[in-house]
Amino acid sequence: MTPRILFIITPDRDGFSNKIRPNRSPQIGVAYLAAYLKKFNIASRVLDTGFDFHNRYHDLKQAIDGFKPDLIGITLYSRLADYAKLIIEDIKKLTAIPIVAGGPHISSTDDEFFHEAPIDYGIKMDGEIPLKKLIFSLFLQEGELSSIPGLIYRNKDRTITINSNSELITDLDELPTPDFSGFKMGKYISDSNPSIQMITSRGCPYSCTFCNAHNVTGRQFRFFSARRVINDIRQYYEGGYRIICIGDDCFNVDLNRAKTILQAIIEQKMKIVLRFIVGIRANFGDQEFFNLLYQAGCRQIGFGLEAGDPDVLKSIKKGITIERFIETLVYARKSGLITTANFIIGHPNETYEQAQKSLQLARSLPVDEVCFFSMFPYKGTEAYNELKLLEKAGRIKFLFNYNDYHNKSGANIIWPVYESAEFTKKQRIKLLRQGRNLQVKTIFSSRYGKTLGFIFSVIFCTNFLYQTANRLRESRIGNYINRRINKVFQHIN
Repeated sequence: MTPRILFIITPDRDGFSNKIRPNRSPQIGVAYLAAYLKKFNIASRVLDTGFDFHNRYHDLKQAIDGFKPDLIGITLYSRLADYAKLIIEDIKKLTAIPIVAGGPHISSTDDEFFHEAPIDYGIKMDGEIPLKKLIFSLFLQEGELSSIPGLIYRNKDRTITINSNSELITDLDELPTPDFSGFKMGKYISDSNPSIQMITSRGCPYSCTFCNAHNVTGRQFRFFSARRVINDIRQYYEGGYRIICIGDDCFNVDLNRAKTILQAIIEQKMKIVLRFIVGIRANFGDQEFFNLLYQAGCRQIGFGLEAGDPDVLKSIKKGITIERFIETLVYARKSGLITTANFIIGHPNETYEQAQKSLQLARSLPVDEVCFFSMFPYKGTEAYNELKLLEKAGRIKFLFNYNDYHNKSGANIIWPVYESAEFTKKQRIKLLRQGRNLQVKTIFSSRYGKTLGFIFSVIFCTNFLYQTANRLRESRIGNYINRRINKVFQHIN
């Protein structure tokens, strides 16, 4: 018997309007799972519902009838959990095939989703080994469910069992190269320089209070060897991909390894555009590192500072000082990189006066662009737990329930989730608007020059028009026009 699993991908959500939008790239986590399962003669197929979500019932029926899976898998993200619920409801109308869920939302909330949707199994953290063991247990009668680390499951009496945390894969080189063959690659947005995502490490040793990385990938920094990373990049390069998007939480924690990877890209003369989806840690890097980043094909890099007040930085356990952050910005800009500094408005216990310091600092930093976000506390984070205690003590008031705000978590939208006497809703909106205005000004100036950038920033100063500009920029025609303008003004590729 060859077991079969059908992976279902939810649609994405626009970061400004919160409307459904197609995924812009194939889901790399599923590609890793597919590649790993293939080693054990487990077949898989992928259905990305993002391309036609309103017609999902028909597409689900067609995929299930055609592939005849034994198990259906779905990856859960907190901000997309409402879409996942609709998909799961449709699946249960169509078939009794069991459903297993994985991803950040399950890893952060344990069995909570089991009480919200009729799923049968859940997998926390690294999914490759537990999913293989689950399939072997269910369909090949090998092993007991109770022995699978990281598994959550319903018992026959409908009670829920949560096994111990998953055993993290320490040697990532054991994992095969992601298998994208199950995806309809031609449907994802691409241009003359097609892009692909990859990761070179898992885990984050830091403890930022607003971040859930420790629940999802663990605190232990685990990595693919430099040789393996280069081999994968070479494989993508020879496959025609010219934009490599790295999704690591901490690419440069091991600075020597990071330099080795970049040096190899340069030595092998791979002409690529290197992008870091979530930026890099600002407290690891010297001038040599940033010079190598630029030479390897990176043109823009983002750093999270998150707060401009030293006391707030300590309270959110960011693990960096403002002085070190500025030193890093100087290194990066000297190398020729366009730099972005990110800030969050509304940390737990942050006052109006402290939040003002973020705006003041953003105006004075030696940086090309700044971005401001409203604080969206996710379940499983230290920030969320702290805010619930403050709410219980009557010190803060949530303005929306959890489902309302985590389904609108683009965080670019100018509205606060909660308020306090020290930092009211009105004050939060005021600072978020000021932050957005500064963001628009710096981004247009950085990307299109001072003159054209000023004109664009005036035209697109309102939130609605800024959203429209970003949506246009992400379309095929908008992407093409943007690249042409950037080349004229010698900015980002």
